[in-house]
Amino acid sequence: MQTFKKWFIKNKLLLIVFTSFFIFTMTTLITLVSLSIINWNWITGFLIGSFTSYLSIYFIKISADLLVKTENHYFFVFLFLSRVGFYMLVTLLVLILPDLFSIEAFLIGIVNSIFYPFFNHKNV
Repeated sequence: MQTFKKWFIKNKLLLIVFTSFFIFTMTTLITLVSLSIINWNWITGFLIGSFTSYLSIYFIKISADLLVKTENHYFFVFLFLSRVGFYMLVTLLVLILPDLFSIEAFLIGIVNSIFYPFFNHKNV
C-alpha cells in the first residue's frame, strides 16, 4: 500500500487543480470579508467544507487500497457508509450552527469531492 504523499506526487494534476481551486476561492473569500461584503462565517464554512472534501478523498483512497489488499467487500461497504455518515455529521453541524458556518460556503468547499472521480479515473 503506497503512502498518501507518494500518491499525491504521482497524481500531480490532481494536486495542482485542488490547490489552485482552494487558493483562488480562499483569496476571494478573504477579499470579500475584508471589504465587508460577506460575513466571516463564509470563511469557516469554506474551510470545513474543504476539510470534509479532502478527508473524504483520503477515505476513498484508503478504502480502495484496502479493498485491493484484503478483498473484504464488507469492510469496503463499511468504509463507504462511514464516509456517508461523516458527510451527514458535518452537514448537520453546518445546518445546526448557521451563525458559525455558512451553508453556501460549505457547499462551495465540498465541490472538490464531486470532481475527484474525473481526475482519478484510472485508479478506480
